[in-house]
Amino acid sequence: MKKTLTLVPFRFVGRLALAASLVLPAAVVAACGDDNVDSSNGKAISDLDIGGDITVDKGQTKQLSATVKYADGTSSVVTTSSDLVWNIGDTDVATVKDGLVTGVEIGTTNVKATYQGKESATHVIIVK
Repeated sequence: MKKTLTLVPFRFVGRLALAASLVLPAAVVAACGDDNVDSSNGKAISDLDIGGDITVDKGQTKQLSATVKYADGTSSVVTTSSDLVWNIGDTDVATVKDGLVTGVEIGTTNVKATYQGKESATHVIIVK
């Protein structure tokens, strides 16, 4: 189903009238809203927390945890959810899978996660 957004004609200098019509897919129109609703339970998502900055030794691992906080005050751990996407800035320094960070090379990089459109804050990973 497509939604239509129509710009109505208007007049300016010398009776020139302009009109334009724009057809957008419904998914694009829906994506314009700020509302993040968890598709698994219908609750409004207010925050995604993945903890803070971490330090890990080269060749070692450290577990991160991702927690969705809902507008009603409840929360849910989603660390290994298929709806959670982990993002590492430099995979030559560290990697992450299901929240398990592996130090690959000495250095620093960033990590964040996205759950059903809600993005966490970005945190620093230091590999020593």
